[in-house]
Formats: sequence, structure tokens, C-alpha cells
Amino acid sequence: ASECGSVVPPGTPTRLAEAILTLVDRQDLRETFGKNGRSHAELFYSRASATKAYERLLRRVSAAVRSGTKEDAR
Repeated sequence: ASECGSVVPPGTPTRLAEAILTLVDRQDLRETFGKNGRSHAELFYSRASATKAYERLLRRVSAAVRSGTKEDAR
């Protein structure tokens, strides 16, 4: 299990069923995964986070345009 959920390889229905049953049996794990998942989503996918990332990108592109080099935009 990771911090936000269980990782189950594709094509392994038995492992998927085991992961689901573990969550059915473990309220503590459900709560931990839920809290961690929400924190992760708020940190990486919130409007504020997306805005900051977009602003950083625009600053890099703007600097590259002003300096005339493509490498600065990376």
C-alpha cells in the first residue's frame, strides 16, 4: 500500500479483490488513505497550485523570449 491507496498491477483480479477486502476490513486504512489522498489532491491539483505552476511557466517563457534563447524556457 502507498500513502494514498493500494497499487494493484493490471490483469490481477485476485490482487484487486484482496486490496478491496483489506479496505472493507480496515477502517483505519480507509481513513488514512482518504485523508492522504485529499491532502495530495489539494497540494497538487488545487486552483492555487495550478495557478502558481502556470505563473512559473509563463515567467520562464517570458525570460526566454526576452533573452532570445529556447533553453531558458525549460
